[in-house]
Amino acid sequence: LYRSLIEEIIGARAMFWNRSFHIAAEVGRLGQKLLTAGQGLRPADLQPIYYRKSQAEEKKTVRTE
Repeated sequence: LYRSLIEEIIGARAMFWNRSFHIAAEVGRLGQKLLTAGQGLRPADLQPIYYRKSQAEEKKTVRTE
């Protein structure tokens, strides 16, 4: 929708992906590429990134305020 506007403003620095990197299937594809290249990680080395608090954490915050 805004691709041409972004390209006009940012120029050659603009980067666009054909697929979403936020869906599980894409994460699997990227992981497979790393494993094939011998760059896999042990499960214990992975750390999740949480974008928001859990519902329980949100409720706890409301109660303490």
